[in-house]
Amino acid sequence: MLTKYYDFNSGRVTESSLWRSTDYGTTYEKLNEKVGPKTILSYLYVSPNNKRKIMLLTDPEVESSLLISLDEGATYQKHSLAFDILSLLFHPEQEDWILAYSHDQKLYVSVEFGKRWQLVHDGVIPNRFYWSRMGLDKEQGMIHLEISVSDGRSQYITCKLQNCSDGNKAKPFPGFIIPNSLVVQDEYVFIQVPVGGQSVHYVSYKRNAFYPMKLPKYTLPKDLQIISTDDNQVVAAIQDWHQNDSYNLYMSESRGLFFTLMLENAVSSGGPEGNIMIDLYEVGSDENPYTSGNIVSKDSAPGVIIASGVVGPELTSNNVSIFITSDAGNSWREVQLSFDEGRNWDKYSFTSSPLYVDGVLGEPGEDTLIMT
Repeated sequence: MLTKYYDFNSGRVTESSLWRSTDYGTTYEKLNEKVGPKTILSYLYVSPNNKRKIMLLTDPEVESSLLISLDEGATYQKHSLAFDILSLLFHPEQEDWILAYSHDQKLYVSVEFGKRWQLVHDGVIPNRFYWSRMGLDKEQGMIHLEISVSDGRSQYITCKLQNCSDGNKAKPFPGFIIPNSLVVQDEYVFIQVPVGGQSVHYVSYKRNAFYPMKLPKYTLPKDLQIISTDDNQVVAAIQDWHQNDSYNLYMSESRGLFFTLMLENAVSSGGPEGNIMIDLYEVGSDENPYTSGNIVSKDSAPGVIIASGVVGPELTSNNVSIFITSDAGNSWREVQLSFDEGRNWDKYSFTSSPLYVDGVLGEPGEDTLIMT
């Protein structure tokens, strides 16, 4: 776990601490001496394919380096960098392959889990780079990129990760595209193309030719967001010309080409960095969608159980609390949360000292971690 001390007077992080627990959060060991007592850390990453491999980034305002652990954070090796890392993208299958995006819009690649880096391309649009996928792309070591060209236009290219010279680039779509429009997700590739002063949405299925997406008649999209590409279909949220705080949801057939309306006026709100949040609630076919909460446990964390309930001889709807055990139910601790939309909070403390949690490394085998 990575914590930081933010100095409000200077407006920056002036101190960080790295903590490690080997008993499911009961006790924590401070690792500052192992990473350097004066080192200020900014981010913590873990390989999605090998939970034993951890990467820490230092604060680029102080130094540009990263620390690598191959033993679940027990020891670290420090490596200097010739560039400042803004974000990382791990390969979905190769545990040592990483893409790094810098503050000056350059994309780098490492095939040694960060020990050495090589420049792939400059002028890359933020968050518009994607790893290839076996079975869809011709080669495993390919990258999908949106690059900036002259006059505020972008271009969609693909190339090999260690050879992205002009002679080795491919252009799956020959023309220019609207900036920040490339989305590569599962079998689909989405782009937006300027046509006659308007934005036309194109889709490619299984890396074949691009075709304009066919929306129902009288649909005039002001914005289009891809929600899901699961189950061999596309779910898209479209904000029509007359909508401001809501979107309509559309569903396609397998090619992602023809869309039909499935839900109108889904509530939306703006998120960080221009992201759109759309409120959806899946009820399913159960006649009674209101069910009691389940006891939560995972095979990857034996003995750890989270449950909700009340202390007393019977169940009531009042004073419901969340409890956690790390010894398979022998003893329980109450976890205090907020049930009034954040107006009042009671915190479960792991230490008597004030603590700002910046990042948490979860258990091996867990793919999703949500925290606030």
